[in-house]
Formats: sequence, C-alpha cells, structure tokens
Amino acid sequence: MLKYVLPCSCGKGQLEVDSSQSGLSIPCPECGKVLEVPTMRGLRELQIAKPSGPVGSSFVWGAREGLLIVACVLFVIGLGMCIWLDGFTTLTMDPSEHSDYYPEEDLSLLQTWQYFEYIRQTGLSAEPDERTRLVEMEYKKDKSAAIALLILAGIGVVLAVIAMTVFRPKRPQYG
Repeated sequence: MLKYVLPCSCGKGQLEVDSSQSGLSIPCPECGKVLEVPTMRGLRELQIAKPSGPVGSSFVWGAREGLLIVACVLFVIGLGMCIWLDGFTTLTMDPSEHSDYYPEEDLSLLQTWQYFEYIRQTGLSAEPDERTRLVEMEYKKDKSAAIALLILAGIGVVLAVIAMTVFRPKRPQYG
C-alpha cells in the first residue's frame, strides 16, 4: 500500500499516512497538533513516502505465523501418516491356511447348513491359533498408531484455531 508524507505546520513533524487513514485526525509526533489526513483526492497531491525497509519485506513473522506453520505441519504429518498406515496395512488372513475352511461356493446348501449347525453346537475354538494371535497383535498395534497419528492431526487443528483466534493482528486505533 502506498504511503504519503503529511507535513505538519511546525516544520519538524512529518507523518506517513496511507489511503486507509484518509479523513482521520492524527496528532503530530513532534508538536502534538492534530492533523487532518486529506481525502483520497487530496492524498494524490502529497509527496509519496520512501519505503523504510527493503521493498516487499513489510511482512513480519510473528508468533501467529509460526504457530500456523507448526499446526499445518502437524496436521499434514498426522493425517498423511494415518492414511499411509491405512493403505499399507491389510489385516486379511489367508483362509486356505486353516484346516476348517470351506469355500462357500464349493458347498451345497445342505453342506452349508450342516457346517453352520456344527459350529453352533460345538462353538468356535476358544484358543485362537498362533497366526490369529499375531494378526490380532498387529491390528492392535496399527490401531494404536492410527489413533496416535489422528491425535497429532487434531493437535495441529487446535493449534491452528488458537493461532487464528488468540494471536490476531492488532489494528491501529486512530481518532
């Protein structure tokens, strides 16, 4: 945004103003006299202020921007790893390795009913085999990792909300 030099009648004070301040009253930093900032048309008649720093460096990193970056990184890492974990962990057991496996397309309706009745009367084995135990342990480990990564992504969201609400930039009060 272009800034203009508003001179004071005392000769010592010069204020830098921009178009958002047009029509406001601002005190001179040297003598304290209240100066009226001209309207948009009047601003064009004032001298343009020289940039105080390197061109394009008016943006200053603060706590808000740093917290937003950290929040975004946590969210992306947490959610990305959770999606990756979900995509690469399949907990399917190969049914052909079990001796009591009967493919349903190979059974007649009567055989299916007989097998169901057998399982209903005898129950499933109370002791799972070693492969089933390993698959269950792997599932619990993957589930715990997914929950931890989702919590990490949630922390990122909470940090972003805090950065946007608590660390709001303060607007200058003129008047």
